[in-house]
Amino acid sequence: MAGLSGFLRSKLSSWQQAGLFHSSCRLLAGDKELLVKLRKKTGYSFINCKKALEKFNNDAKQAETWLHQQAQKEGWNKATKLQGRKTAEGLVGLLQEGNTAVMVEVNCETDFVARNVKFQQLIQQAALCTLRHCQSGEQHQASYSKVTFTRHA
Repeated sequence: MAGLSGFLRSKLSSWQQAGLFHSSCRLLAGDKELLVKLRKKTGYSFINCKKALEKFNNDAKQAETWLHQQAQKEGWNKATKLQGRKTAEGLVGLLQEGNTAVMVEVNCETDFVARNVKFQQLIQQAALCTLRHCQSGEQHQASYSKVTFTRHA
């Protein structure tokens, strides 16, 4: 048993010296261009485009066809279809601590969502995170600042 632990210790120390490394292969310049072109053409995520190109050995036509099939199968396009829908309901969260106050507004489609406990917790967390963010940079802020975040699909 002592021989085994000595062997493991020697292996561990050689691993510590070697350090950690990333095992994925790097993209070549031509591969990057192809990836960027496919992503711009299809609008799908970087990861999905990369996966498609790897699957079809950088054949852009096959990769594009596969991406469209996967999008149809897995509903990737659903967010795009929902993009124009009105979000007339929602909640406003107001939080004040000391001389700092924040107000966050999160919209949703229905009042049923707005009444949901998880949605309400989301508002509370967003307000708290915003308050903490404002407090962390308080010395550099003006007396009033407005930041608008818009999420696009």
